[in-house]
Amino acid sequence: MIRRFLPKGTRSTTKEFVTFIEGWINSYPRKMFTYKSSNQMLRLANL
Repeated sequence: MIRRFLPKGTRSTTKEFVTFIEGWINSYPRKMFTYKSSNQMLRLANL
């Protein structure tokens, strides 16, 4: 999924951009979680 933002051969990036990518990946809904995101599943597990 990271390759959607950083194509192969990308030499450098900023820490802010990597943080943005991490947030996007963790908030992306996944079929295996019945279309909930990783963040949502983590919150549900911590109840």
